[in-house]
Amino acid sequence: MRKHCVDCEALSPATTTDYTLIGSRHAWRVTRTRSEAGETAFEWRCPACWQRYKDRKAEAPAATPSVAPRPPPKPSTPSGEQAAVMAGKLFDKARDALSKPRTKRPR
Repeated sequence: MRKHCVDCEALSPATTTDYTLIGSRHAWRVTRTRSEAGETAFEWRCPACWQRYKDRKAEAPAATPSVAPRPPPKPSTPSGEQAAVMAGKLFDKARDALSKPRTKRPR
């Protein structure tokens, strides 16, 4: 299937696959974008328009992210007081488990 350049609307050469079209012989390029509705779209460009597209991208200031950066993760190591409380609870559980009389399981 032949493609149209999104910038100049030129028709791509006839090829058997898209891989041939993007190869060094024809040098067409494809970019994946998102539409306003959030759908994926593919934009094909002829070699001349691809060069202009690359030049514009190089001149444009870096885009700011649309999503706020994540806050730094909370430390996973508990503070001294928290660790002491956790150790005390663990000790209590172990003591309780060991102080219960053991019962034999029926076979």
